[in-house]
Amino acid sequence: MQLKIYSFLFLLLLTPYGLAETYIATQHEMKMSDSSYVKSLHHIKIGKTIVISDFKTFGELGFGEDLDNGTAVGSGLSYEYLRAGFSKKIFNSIDIRVHFESKLNNGAKDNNELQINTKYTF
Repeated sequence: MQLKIYSFLFLLLLTPYGLAETYIATQHEMKMSDSSYVKSLHHIKIGKTIVISDFKTFGELGFGEDLDNGTAVGSGLSYEYLRAGFSKKIFNSIDIRVHFESKLNNGAKDNNELQINTKYTF
């Protein structure tokens, strides 16, 4: 996995496109069930957004931790985090956003997700 991380970081820094940006981001989610706190998820990631023609593509790599209610920071389920996708506007009124997300859990099953979002503006 270290080779993947180093390769990704190398590509992030050397991407030659003029319409590209590199960023560091965090994401925090609080899960609730019936108004009761269940767990929180925390991600820290580095990513790159590149505009190619009419497509806006992105890739992110990072790590995270899932904490059940009552679990101390550093004691939860940790994982490596990968996310990639693209967005495109069609006919100046339809936005399409597709992304794939993978949590590579240490010692457990990996969690993968594919999301497709569309929005029509009138």
